[in-house]
Amino acid sequence: MSKYKLSHSEYMTIDEQVPIEDDRENFGGFIGSCIDISENIDAIMLILKEKEHEIKRLRSMLPICSSCKKIRGEMDIGTKSKLI
Repeated sequence: MSKYKLSHSEYMTIDEQVPIEDDRENFGGFIGSCIDISENIDAIMLILKEKEHEIKRLRSMLPICSSCKKIRGEMDIGTKSKLI
């Protein structure tokens, strides 16, 4: 299966595709079926936004910088925590 995005923001997956040939065995294209996964993608994006919001909220509660491990408010002094 492959996924592609239509120009008007809908997502589809190609479920099955079969080449079409004429009587002389010239390729004429593909015939197949697609599954609309737009609602799935929208739900995943909503969950992702909610999780990002939750991470921001939790980070704001922590007094320690998650990247440099310095205590917030004392970052100018350069105090590092000893958390692992």
